[in-house]
Amino acid sequence: MVSHLGQQLEGRLLKRLDERLDARCEVLRVELSHSIKAEIMSMVEERMQALGEENEDLGRQVRQLSQDIDDAKDEVDEIVDLRVDDQITAVKEELRAFVKEELKDVEDRVKDDIADGKVSVVFES
Repeated sequence: MVSHLGQQLEGRLLKRLDERLDARCEVLRVELSHSIKAEIMSMVEERMQALGEENEDLGRQVRQLSQDIDDAKDEVDEIVDLRVDDQITAVKEELRAFVKEELKDVEDRVKDDIADGKVSVVFES
């Protein structure tokens, strides 16, 4: 009987120890879960902050690149304008020379026609 009581007592003690151990494990599991969640949230916040900084850097780079493109466009426009002006000036000079030469040819032909007596002048009223 004593042996039976000892076994019952031992069984009860083991059961209570198991229950306490299970309860303690559950508390530790919850604490660990909260700790892991807090650590993960901290890591996520750090990463989000780093990404925000990278995004700001990229934004600055895009704005600078846009400014550089605008500057290059302005330079190209100026160069094109200068080249067009140069070409227009060259065409004007060529046209002046051509007109001058043609007028000289006409003048020479008129002089020759007058000298040869091939000119007739008609005045109408």
